Amino acid sequence: YQRRVRDYKFEERNLTEAGLEPELSFTARYLKVSFRRSDVFRLYPVFMIIAFWIITLALWFWGISAVILDERSIEPPFLSFLLGLLFVLPSFRNTAPSSPPIGCLLDFSAFFWSILSVIIFAYAGWCKLALTPLVNKLKGK
Repeated sequence: YQRRVRDYKFEERNLTEAGLEPELSFTARYLKVSFRRSDVFRLYPVFMIIAFWIITLALWFWGISAVILDERSIEPPFLSFLLGLLFVLPSFRNTAPSSPPIGCLLDFSAFFWSILSVIIFAYAGWCKLALTPLVNKLKGK
């Protein structure tokens, strides 16, 4: 007897059908249950990793061009956006199927890097924004 219910497989057999000899005089049965995630639940964490890396790479592009190369201006609303990402990224991470514990593959491959990048560039941007008037005053501009 075998039955599939939306990616769950239930299988019932006699022990003799399974190749085992029961030591008792009556016919023993066992139930084997196997579970498999659907394709959507297996693809969603991959999508999350890609989304985290897109956010991280965009942040690095902005950070290098604004903080290091000084090609872009740093504006307070964008720094507010970066600080908002510190709250949005963990919420997005918690939408992963079955809410995996901290330290899973999703975290080490993308989530921790995104959070670290947000912290680094928010701090660097804030320091540059705060120190620019002081530097201009010292230069006499």
